[in-house]
Amino acid sequence: MRAKQHGYYKVGTNKGVPRIWLQGGNLTASNFHKGQPFETVFNIDTRTIVLRLLDTPNENCRFVSGRVNNKTKIVTPIIELAKSKLIDITGQATKVRVDFYENEIHISIHHLDCKIEEREARLKRNVTNGEITKGVVCVGIGVSAAAGHDALSSQLHCKTKFVVDRERKYLDLLTQNNHAIDGTTKIFEASLEEIEPELLDYVDILSFSLPCSGMSLSGRSKNRIKIPEEHATDATAVFGLIKIIDACNPSILVSENVVPAMHSATYVLLKSLLAMYGYNIAERTLSSEQTNSFENRERYWFVATSQNLPTVDLANFPKFAPKYSNLASLLDCIPHASNMWKSTKEKIRKAAVNKAAGKGFGFNLVDPNITQRIGTIGKGYQKDRATECHIAGPNNTMRLLTPSELARAQSVPAHLIQNVCDSTAYEGLGQGVDFLQAFGIFQCLLRDVLTN
Repeated sequence: MRAKQHGYYKVGTNKGVPRIWLQGGNLTASNFHKGQPFETVFNIDTRTIVLRLLDTPNENCRFVSGRVNNKTKIVTPIIELAKSKLIDITGQATKVRVDFYENEIHISIHHLDCKIEEREARLKRNVTNGEITKGVVCVGIGVSAAAGHDALSSQLHCKTKFVVDRERKYLDLLTQNNHAIDGTTKIFEASLEEIEPELLDYVDILSFSLPCSGMSLSGRSKNRIKIPEEHATDATAVFGLIKIIDACNPSILVSENVVPAMHSATYVLLKSLLAMYGYNIAERTLSSEQTNSFENRERYWFVATSQNLPTVDLANFPKFAPKYSNLASLLDCIPHASNMWKSTKEKIRKAAVNKAAGKGFGFNLVDPNITQRIGTIGKGYQKDRATECHIAGPNNTMRLLTPSELARAQSVPAHLIQNVCDSTAYEGLGQGVDFLQAFGIFQCLLRDVLTN
């Protein structure tokens, strides 16, 4: 038997009792006309309702209601289901799917409500058993993955079921050094768009950072685009992400990106879709003001929690004590004879030329005794760009931070970049996160949602 029509309808209330209201041409398509008798069959096990036309009335049947248009005399059939027994079928569901067959109407729980119930039940079951599962998308070298693992593992057994990244060198580094990954973690070397959903597992938490090359102001300038959605390779990543969300149906989503992403069309539409999927979203920007990390890496975070879970309170973000009193206290001892030290002469000359030309590319020479935070260091730091942090040395010399020093400035555990070439370490850290921002976000989740 093939349905003639399908409809998706809200579950309303009438005097505190659930109500499903059907009217119009869909009833007519199933031959449910005003005055005709039908029976109502509730199936608690399958959570379905079947309305079936009867040839003759019986003592338990109902009749199709309706209204007549006084002008056109057209009769509109109406069926109202409003019984306390309905709650046994709908539960917390807010919508139903209705399939209109010949002489029958089938009512079932809306697929989005089914997904809400399934993921929340899975989360509750896992947390009750003292465990939590996680997937990480656009994982990079896994700074956020490690931070989330550490925060959650303080009270739950945290299992990273899969990670996704399109860079093989990051995945190799991740599997070599990152304690959030073990031999059972599934590794995907892929863009988000090409992931096949059937290869993914269900997870309780999905953490992601959509590519930021088109989101940042510098990235837009470099790529000569006006909006992030014009980026040649990264703009469509959000479509792959949505496919992944559909497949693994997490109860919690955690997102990090550059601050301009907050009001991009990509993120506005993504958050609207998540609201339709039944998530509540909390968001805020974080910087070294909250973490006291020595590099000031301002980032936009949002946390989406399934609708029947508590909303995370990001305004009540934990405060971390500073680990270093000044820049010098996190620096390695680099002998002045080292070839890392270079003359500042050319950088000063170019800065003067740029200033005279009205360009904003100054030379960022930093006294090691400073106590204020250094600016954000990008993934191309090894290119020795004038505007990023240069440590001032003796006799008009300068040097870049070493990868180990940069990791300390970002509060990143040293072992995450152990035994890796400097260029990969700089790239991974430069496009990563302040470890304590991610750690604090997952602490908030643990406090407000998972142990509430």
